[in-house]
Amino acid sequence: MNNQNHSIQYLLTRWRFRSTLNLAHAIVGTQPEDRFIVAHQRSGITWLRTMLARLVYPEQSSSRDLAIRTFPNLSLQMLVRSTMMNLPHHPIQAGGVVRRQFPNIPGMPPLLTVTVPHHVMGSHTWYRESIHTAVYLVRDGRDVMVSYYHNFVTRNERDRVSGFPQFAERYLSGRYGYFWPEHVESWLTTGKARLADRLLVVRYEDMKANPASVVGQVATFLGITHTSEQLRLAIDAASIDKMRAYERKVEGVHNDPNKSFYRKGESGQWDEYFTPDVEARFWAVSTNAMRLAGYID
Repeated sequence: MNNQNHSIQYLLTRWRFRSTLNLAHAIVGTQPEDRFIVAHQRSGITWLRTMLARLVYPEQSSSRDLAIRTFPNLSLQMLVRSTMMNLPHHPIQAGGVVRRQFPNIPGMPPLLTVTVPHHVMGSHTWYRESIHTAVYLVRDGRDVMVSYYHNFVTRNERDRVSGFPQFAERYLSGRYGYFWPEHVESWLTTGKARLADRLLVVRYEDMKANPASVVGQVATFLGITHTSEQLRLAIDAASIDKMRAYERKVEGVHNDPNKSFYRKGESGQWDEYFTPDVEARFWAVSTNAMRLAGYID
C-alpha cells in the first residue's frame, strides 16, 4: 500500500471511530449528574466494571454481561446490546434506575431504550467537554498494544499481519483509529485541567497490585455504596480464572488461549513482544503520555 492510500485509510478509520463515538454520546445525551468510566481499549475497563457491577448487584453472578448491563458502554454496538438485555429493575443505592430513550419524542416509540444505573456509563472516548465527571483508567501503553494485538488480530481477526511488529507499525501510525498516546494526553492534559477534582485517575498496575484499595476508591468516587465484605466478594468473583470459566460456558473452549477475551492480564508482557525497532517507534510518539501517566519521571 502506497503512502497516499495509507494516509487516506488512516483518515477514514479515524473519522469512523470519532463519528461513531460522537453519535453514541449524542444518542444517550450527557447530563450534569452523569459519571463515566473511561479507558483506552484493553486497559482493564471490563475488569473494573465487572467488580463494580457486583457491588451494585451483590446477588447477581459476576460476568461481562452484568458489567455491560450495569454500566452500558457508549458505542453504537454496545448501545444496541444494552437495550436488548434485561436488567433487574429494582432500586439501587444511588437514586434508582435511569432510563434514556432515543428518540425522546412524545408519541413516538423509542428505537433505543438504555438503562443507566447510578448515571454511570463506560466509554473509550477521548476527552470531551460534555463529560462532567469521570474515572480515567490508564495502563502502560506497551501492554495495551500487546493486549490490543491479540484482541484485534488473534481473537477477532480484524486484520492480517505477519506478526506483532507489523501490527505495531500500523497501530502506531494510527491506522486502527484508537491511538494510546493521543488518548492519554487528551485526558491527562485538557481533561485534568478542566475537570480538576471531578476526574479520578487510576492506573491498571495499581489496581492489579491492590484491587481492594483502588476499586474501593473508584466505587466511593462514583457514589456506589459498599461494605468491605462486598468488595472482597466482588474482587474474588472477577478473578481471571472465574471469568475464563464463565467465558468457556458461553463461547466454548478456545484452542489458542490468546483468543480468549480474558488473557493473562499481566504487566510487563510487552517485553516478550517489542523489538528494538518497535520500542524506538513507541517512545518516539509516547514519551509525553508515559510521563503524564507516571510511568517515567
